[in-house]
Amino acid sequence: MNCSRRFVIDQIKEEVLKLALCMKYKRLTDKQVLYIYNCLIIPRIEYRSQITVLNKSESTSVIAPFRKIFKNKLHLASSIPNAILNNNFIYTFRDLYELQFQSKISNYNLQINSHGLLGVITDIRIRKLQRLLWLPSSPLLNFPFDKSFLLVIYNFHFRMILLCKQNNFSFDLNHLKHYTILGGNTEIRSLIPLPLFIKSLKILKNRSLMFLEQITTLDSKSLINWEDLKFRPYSQSMALALVPSWFNYIKTNSLLSNSHFLPPELQTSPAHNFKGIVITHPSFDNNIKGWTVFWVDRFNSPFFGKIVKKDITKKKIYIQHFLLSRQNNSTFFDPCHGCVLNNHQSGDCIFIIPHTDLILIPKNTITQANIRPRTSFDLRDLFQQARFLFQFNRRLIPFYQDSIFTKQTNNIITRYIDFSESRNDLLHIQQQLSDILTLTFYTDGSLIDSGSESCSMSFGFAQACDLSPKVLFTSTCQHWPSFYRPESLAILTTIIVAPSHADVTIYTDSQSAIDTWLKFRSMNFNPHLRSIFKLRSNHIIWNQINEIVTSLNLKLQLIYVKAHSVDPWNEFIDNKCSEVYNNNESSIITLLTDNMQNIHYTLKWNNIEVEQSPRKFISQASKVRGFEEFFNLARNVKYRRTNVDWKSTFEVLSGGEFSNITTFKSSRRKAEKIKFLLEELPTIEQMKKSLPDIYNNWLCPVCSNVIENFNHIWSCVCHVNILQKIVRDSQHFVLMAINNNIKSDFYHVSLTDIRSIDNF
Repeated sequence: MNCSRRFVIDQIKEEVLKLALCMKYKRLTDKQVLYIYNCLIIPRIEYRSQITVLNKSESTSVIAPFRKIFKNKLHLASSIPNAILNNNFIYTFRDLYELQFQSKISNYNLQINSHGLLGVITDIRIRKLQRLLWLPSSPLLNFPFDKSFLLVIYNFHFRMILLCKQNNFSFDLNHLKHYTILGGNTEIRSLIPLPLFIKSLKILKNRSLMFLEQITTLDSKSLINWEDLKFRPYSQSMALALVPSWFNYIKTNSLLSNSHFLPPELQTSPAHNFKGIVITHPSFDNNIKGWTVFWVDRFNSPFFGKIVKKDITKKKIYIQHFLLSRQNNSTFFDPCHGCVLNNHQSGDCIFIIPHTDLILIPKNTITQANIRPRTSFDLRDLFQQARFLFQFNRRLIPFYQDSIFTKQTNNIITRYIDFSESRNDLLHIQQQLSDILTLTFYTDGSLIDSGSESCSMSFGFAQACDLSPKVLFTSTCQHWPSFYRPESLAILTTIIVAPSHADVTIYTDSQSAIDTWLKFRSMNFNPHLRSIFKLRSNHIIWNQINEIVTSLNLKLQLIYVKAHSVDPWNEFIDNKCSEVYNNNESSIITLLTDNMQNIHYTLKWNNIEVEQSPRKFISQASKVRGFEEFFNLARNVKYRRTNVDWKSTFEVLSGGEFSNITTFKSSRRKAEKIKFLLEELPTIEQMKKSLPDIYNNWLCPVCSNVIENFNHIWSCVCHVNILQKIVRDSQHFVLMAINNNIKSDFYHVSLTDIRSIDNF
């Protein structure tokens, strides 16, 4: 098999084709066909493709035999779009691509967050993928690829991360899982085409080249020569015979014309260290008299010279100044006989320079030619080193090494809550309660304008114990609106201000929050990861509640209090939460997910944390996409222009039949309604699509005057009487239905009232 995806895909196709052939000559209803597909075909496909990710075209190709059988059984034309099946509100068909997306993403989310051996192996493989793709951080955090290529075509993790990206899913990582590689900000990969990058991966890895800053001067304004890389520590042992194509591409396409300088958008701030370059100073332990470069600040210029004397006793080094001249791609060195450095005195230009300001030039860079030293080495980078060395030695610019470690705060509030005015309020309350070990709180949360764009949520708590400081906190939150979310956040913000080992009692009017608390209390607030992800919503909030309770070692008790009861504290906090809606200065509480101990990878959709069961959320998103695909069909343009109640429309299509009951009659009637909805009735023009030779030049069989298409059915002169009778029958049916359901004895609807309605 040789890790071939084709073998698995062929197995899946065989499974689908085998069941399709079994159904071909059987008399089945729509629900029976869908049951066989959903309960027999799909589980087999899921089993076969556990570690094989199918793309959209492969999924469509695999399931094509079933689609054909399904349309054939319902006598639907093959021209009917597949969006009918993908719309879950019409048929309970489980689209293969969407289904594998649901199962694989939810399972992958569990896999990468696993605390056992599976999680360790997955972590190793992800880091191996990072090395393979030569990325500066974890591919779950930084994934710049939009398609697969040969190098990773069989890599499961690459295809999973690509699947997530193609569907707008990403991950927020714990800061310990970033695996950041330091050395620059601009990746070489971003400056060259993807095929060239893949071709150059080997040489980039061998030379440890990842960032543009590694091949630029210390001021980050110009590109160094390829030959000069041999003086960088990461390339000293490498032969630099040929200039690679990726380097030439950058020189050609990323530099200003006819220069070594980078455009402003690629220039970064000057270096705060030597970018890994090892600076060699002259040593007093030997009498080697080498070539050196140094910086003179009063002339704001580098100078070149040769050591002529070392005074070991006085720790002084005497330098003879040499002038530089450029000829035929080489730089020649000529001794100076008087210049600004020695006030133009005649004789050799010799002076004393501190040895810490001197940089020794490697011997192999300078050659003797007719007793006149020369070099082909580009001195630009060397002069930059001299300037930065001078400034670093005198602390004119800061010197420090890059570090991925940031100072971690021990305060639990700053660990879990992002910066805001509300966080500052919580920190102030935390200080007020720092010595109180018995606390009683009333919490509340509210939601207004649910289902509208002006939807808003607020929550808060108040300390009610007479022996403790009276504190009040209110704030707002966003995303995933529900009554349950602000109630949960109210509990989180309440316990996060409590001191360690405190007894905390919370009165809340949310029974759902109490039920969730009881569930986790039975697990000693150390739930299994699957228990967290199975929560119907707000699993990030409740995971942090568990971590806070265990971290602070709190004794937490939740007590139910009836909403809008006579309890004055409950009424007080309820009113305060309502007042927040009128306060334009109230800030929003945002939770941080990069410091959680139980969940290291947080699933995000469109950069918003998914705070419900991943599989349930993806399933709901799939249903929406299925309806959107149907709604945006070109043939539905007239429906998009009108205000259609689609919920009622789909109920009418189903005919009010129970989901566990099926008949051939109901199956046939539903298919006929769909044909009518999509204008796929068997008119002459429709029949021409499949049998053009037979129906060529046929006209309407009733009037024999014009061609028969969908619109002609309603405008044909021979159908006028039939259509009028249908209208009258419909009016009487609606009239009887309304009057039979009116409970008043003094009011009845007349036929005139029915006819006044626009649709009649």
